[in-house]
Amino acid sequence: MTSKRVAVQRLRDLARLRRVRDRIDRGCAQLLDVEALVHGVHMSAGHFQHALHRAGRNPCCPFDLGMP
Repeated sequence: MTSKRVAVQRLRDLARLRRVRDRIDRGCAQLLDVEALVHGVHMSAGHFQHALHRAGRNPCCPFDLGMP
């Protein structure tokens, strides 16, 4: 991948992570279904974990989704 394509993909991943964070915030009183969250933003669980890591978030703690 070229550096431009990597940058574009990273921005897309950050936008998806924000949508996941918004869904978590809206349903904060409910148990989280990670598979449903990532499916809602068209990501696999593995891609979601890698995107969190690249965003500087702890992939083991889905509540730590505050974006810079």
